[in-house]
Amino acid sequence: LDGVLFFLRHNFDNFFHHNDCHDVSPKQCPQVVFHNYRSTLHSFPHHHPVKDADKLSRRVDRFRILCSHARDVRGARTPLFIRFVGSSEEFARIEELYSLLRLWAGARARLFV
Repeated sequence: LDGVLFFLRHNFDNFFHHNDCHDVSPKQCPQVVFHNYRSTLHSFPHHHPVKDADKLSRRVDRFRILCSHARDVRGARTPLFIRFVGSSEEFARIEELYSLLRLWAGARARLFV
């Protein structure tokens, strides 16, 4: 959740930064190797942060457009954001997440946890 909050607060600055790459192999298929690019805030388990930067940038841009449309266009659909909670400790910060989403997408934004 720290990464989500950070990137919402900082307009996704340095989103593609990664500190290292950790190779992961499933126990059932040790010959298959996944490259997990990680930073202190998030990871890219299925994408290469440099090779896939254009595709991921388009997703961030669509998020920005969706939020600005919901916030600025009268009669726009209410945006619904869904958050899977990784641990019970995250519940203490859900209000912070909801507040940031409302800043991005307007007062009608909803968060489903």
